[in-house]
Amino acid sequence: MRNDYRKAYLETTHSLADVLENLNKTGFKISLVVDKDETLLGIITDWDVRTALLKGVSLLTGVSGLMNSKPVVGRDTMTATELRDVMTKHKNEALPVVDENNRVTNLVLLRDYVPRDNHKCPIVIMAGGAGKRLWPLTLTTPKPLLPINERPILGHILNHIEAQGFEDIWVMTHYKSEMIENFLTADAPKSLNINVIREENPMGTGGSLKFLHNQALDRPIFVMNGDILTRINFHDMLEWHHANNNVLTLGSRHFQYQVPYGVLNTEGQRLVQLEEKPVQHFNINAGIYLIDPMALQYIPDNRYFDMTDLIEVLLSSGQQVGTFPISEAWIDIGQPEDYARVNQDSEQYISVGV
Repeated sequence: MRNDYRKAYLETTHSLADVLENLNKTGFKISLVVDKDETLLGIITDWDVRTALLKGVSLLTGVSGLMNSKPVVGRDTMTATELRDVMTKHKNEALPVVDENNRVTNLVLLRDYVPRDNHKCPIVIMAGGAGKRLWPLTLTTPKPLLPINERPILGHILNHIEAQGFEDIWVMTHYKSEMIENFLTADAPKSLNINVIREENPMGTGGSLKFLHNQALDRPIFVMNGDILTRINFHDMLEWHHANNNVLTLGSRHFQYQVPYGVLNTEGQRLVQLEEKPVQHFNINAGIYLIDPMALQYIPDNRYFDMTDLIEVLLSSGQQVGTFPISEAWIDIGQPEDYARVNQDSEQYISVGV
């Protein structure tokens, strides 16, 4: 049983815009419209939303006029096999489960029952940086090997990848490469097929990927920085990437910053508004990417080329670049205070399974 199915709840007062936000946050591909007693009133799927947008339906339209009020449902007396069979029969990716009074008791997803065919996507981990912002810790130890709960950051990343069933890993190294290679040989999960590329000269995140251009890849490539701990669901990101026809998808993270002063909005010298310590909201680059193999042709040979360079080239060439909101736990261990925080609250960031 899922313990997070209530995240899919909406009320009849919500709008199409709210459905979009809900679908983006949950990744369930379905929103459940319920009353205060959790009685199921209807459902709206991502397919319903796309159809509505193609028809020019306003984002302000209420969910009551959009929802399917007589959806296929599962019963709480059904076995897991029976629930799977219902989804397979009706070609549903998600199925609300209700009791005899039509109250929601669970939400099951087909992806939890049917093996996925995307475990062959390679994952590239960028582990070559010197980590200067974490000196003196990184003077003797490369940042990916700094311990969190007595296991290196890189070890936790690999554990999370293994837990989600991926196997083909490429680790890019430069600074203290031998130490990283020794760790991978001695302590990486044995189920992973790990390849190490040692860069004699740093080539940038984009430039480092050029070697994959000759690998005859037919699946998107995950790329992530080696100083990130997250419980991101790679499968959800891949489905999002395909559903939006992106050539490159950036993982994004909501970030807010409170200005520690009163902010003056003025016209010339005249004060128009005073905002006391306002909070600003941003979507930031989370350092996790998903890239179609065709994008590698835009990376020049033997030249430093950052990921931002690749993104700019793709955009200027008219290619689709999108963003995937990461709602799971995520932290970039870039500063000493980040390292201290993740050690104090490590369980939030360390994967314990899919």
